[in-house]
Amino acid sequence: MITNSEALSSDTPLKDCDNQKFVVLLVDDQVIVAEKVRRYLREDPRIEFHFCLDLKEAVKLAESIHPTVILLDLVMPKVGGIEGIRLFRKNSVTQDVPVMMLSCKENGELKANAFNAGANDYLVKMPEKAELMARVVYHSICYLNKKEQDDAHRILLEGQKKMQKKIYELMKLSTIDDLTGVGNRRALDSIMEKTWLSALRSHDCISLIMIDIDHFKKFNDHYGHIAGDDCLKGIAHSLADELPRKTDFVGRYGGEEFAIVLPATDLAGATVVAERLRRKISQLKITHKESSVSEFVSISAGVSSVTPDRKMGKLSLIESADSALYEAKESGRNQVAVNHVIAEYEMA
Repeated sequence: MITNSEALSSDTPLKDCDNQKFVVLLVDDQVIVAEKVRRYLREDPRIEFHFCLDLKEAVKLAESIHPTVILLDLVMPKVGGIEGIRLFRKNSVTQDVPVMMLSCKENGELKANAFNAGANDYLVKMPEKAELMARVVYHSICYLNKKEQDDAHRILLEGQKKMQKKIYELMKLSTIDDLTGVGNRRALDSIMEKTWLSALRSHDCISLIMIDIDHFKKFNDHYGHIAGDDCLKGIAHSLADELPRKTDFVGRYGGEEFAIVLPATDLAGATVVAERLRRKISQLKITHKESSVSEFVSISAGVSSVTPDRKMGKLSLIESADSALYEAKESGRNQVAVNHVIAEYEMA
């Protein structure tokens, strides 16, 4: 293999080429051809010339020099030029690099085969110096300009993806409760609205569980706000982990209250879920010496369910669940109470 940094001089109508670097790789089994091409291209410092006798070695060389144009002999002893085009097109480094076929014959069928295989140009050896130089420069500039555009497009797409990711993260942060990591009140309202409308369209049940931590103010006063925050976090994570479906949603309603939205769930199913959550919190065994209902932190839950119609709003479900929660607390806490919302068509 012969490698030289040599160049050509040529005028071209394409812009911004004076400071560009062109890398030419010649693949030919005749050294005399390589020497002639080298002499053609030796005057202009824009061109870096490389020569390789073996096609497979040329593919390896191309991976390191990143050519802007490849001159490829059509007929070689081991692997022919047509197969050589395919090898370059399969390689990620050279798949878009212009390939100029060099042939001893001006043959229409050979030209067609070359272009069908992926060649960009076809020259009969040896072309005039001016013609070869002009074609090398033209194809190199076209390749570099396209590569620059592709790189700019890729950078733009990457920037858009990063921006979309950032927007998603910001949107996610705007719907997450800072302390507990579950949905905040905004997210809860949004989920309730979507779930209500979905249930309205499908004539399906929707259930809501309102949860309150028993005697949480006493817990805060006795153990301090840091322990209180840890308690809220632990309960929130436990509630979220215990929900059986991805469509179920837990959000912090406010203070020590949480709300759980259960789509396509009737009153019996929601009651089972609420009782399981109550037991789960008890099993955390967070000591609460100031509680009058348990030696550990416990919760009270109010459950309500409805198949909505267009004459009622989601507020009726919230009020019903809240009423059931009040009943659970008034009845001694650390328990689940239920309340079914009756829709207009159910009373008819």
